[in-house]
Amino acid sequence: SAIFAPLWRRKWLILIVAALVAGAAYLHYKHQPATYSASTQINLASGAEEQALLSGQGKTAGTASKAAIVNAASIISSSLIAEEAHKLLRAEHANAGKGMVRAKASATGSAIITITAEEHGAKAAARVANAYAVAYIRREHAASVRAIRKVIFNTRQQLRRLEQGASGGSTGKGAKAPGTLSGTAV
Repeated sequence: SAIFAPLWRRKWLILIVAALVAGAAYLHYKHQPATYSASTQINLASGAEEQALLSGQGKTAGTASKAAIVNAASIISSSLIAEEAHKLLRAEHANAGKGMVRAKASATGSAIITITAEEHGAKAAARVANAYAVAYIRREHAASVRAIRKVIFNTRQQLRRLEQGASGGSTGKGAKAPGTLSGTAV
């Protein structure tokens, strides 16, 4: 009781200070603009399933690895995707505020990434979340197109080398040129 005696004597002062702090905190947060949250989801497994079907591996091989999902979530949260998303928003004449955007991989082990955006308006939050998703999808699409074009280029190069090797090797010294007949004329 000797410890609490000085506090008890100043109980009214402590109560007044606590009420002032609570009132100041209330007024501060009352004048803050409202923050809205919107989220969208991207399923990474659908792309992996399509790739597995195209490569002939079947449906069961088309699952995204945990590392790929975590990497995708960190790419979505990166400044690279943020720049592209803000370009998309400027193209729509939509102002993106200084809200937060988070990308999180699903905890259930599925290949779903949830993108959550916080803004001062509900529609703005939805636009920002969708812009990040579109920016990521466009980036991945462009990477896929580049990879496919590279494979096509390499395959064409291999075909040219095979055709040059086949045409150069068959018309050697003892070989007949295509379209010529052997035998004697009568």
